[in-house]
Amino acid sequence: MDDGGMTILLKDNGNDLYVKTDDIYYIESQHNKLVFSMDGRKIINKGTIKDMLQNLSNNEQHQFCHIHRSYIVNLAHIKERDENDLLMPDGQRIPVSRHRLKYFKEQYGKYLEGLS
Repeated sequence: MDDGGMTILLKDNGNDLYVKTDDIYYIESQHNKLVFSMDGRKIINKGTIKDMLQNLSNNEQHQFCHIHRSYIVNLAHIKERDENDLLMPDGQRIPVSRHRLKYFKEQYGKYLEGLS
């Protein structure tokens, strides 16, 4: 077993905050800002989806999947899935874009296989 994944450094109201990637439900891009959604809180930092994906892939974080141009989800936190969107623990429904649907299904399948 691992110890809860890697940690990333975020800024929260000017303070450094170390967050376990396992605790992140999803990351939403909004105009060169990233909104990190976790249990009961959202933290906004400057950055782009592209940079965050690079950071996560450098650290072997295969539990994250880029499902829409504005969203990266943590596959470990998907509560329900219907044809075109995902229900997250905070009640947010996140769309899976049509051209990323096949990729998402492959990544989610691999993730679930890794759990067994």
